Amino acid sequence: MKYTFKELIDVPKLQELTKNKKLTLLVVFAVMPCLAILLYSGIEFRTHLIEDAQSNVLLISHNMALAQKEVSESTKKILSTLSLLPSIQAMDSTASSIILRAVLDKENRPKAALATAVKLAIFSKFYDVETLPEKSFVAVTDHKGIRLFYYPAQKDTNPVGKPIRAKTWDIVTFLQGRLRIAV
Repeated sequence: MKYTFKELIDVPKLQELTKNKKLTLLVVFAVMPCLAILLYSGIEFRTHLIEDAQSNVLLISHNMALAQKEVSESTKKILSTLSLLPSIQAMDSTASSIILRAVLDKENRPKAALATAVKLAIFSKFYDVETLPEKSFVAVTDHKGIRLFYYPAQKDTNPVGKPIRAKTWDIVTFLQGRLRIAV
């Protein structure tokens, strides 16, 4: 037999209910506020965790972008300074070889230019990744989706120098115009 709420609060109708039904009804009404509080707390906790994760991602991305910008600027300054040296301006390879380490062939002619490299492992030190949630990682890719850095390192599943999964790259390129990190 089904009862409406109005019928349930009707005292004569309550007297018709068995003791088990009355006890069940009492327990349901007593537990409902607790369940509502638990549900609300769970939703609030989830929201808090999402906000923390977003904050962590922004912090890591911002720090990595700043470091990359500083490396680029310092490299530009070094090259600009070197380009002003008289021996470089005069394209004097003999005098320039004192300053630069050129790769020379058997006839003592430059056969290659030297480049500098940045160890991307320094990115792992920008943020204490131990505070990130379990299974979190930090990754850097180039504009083609080639993995340049992955922390914690997983050479078997996420090797540096290889493209990231196509599905992941599709998500990244989709979000690219929508997410901006100011540096």
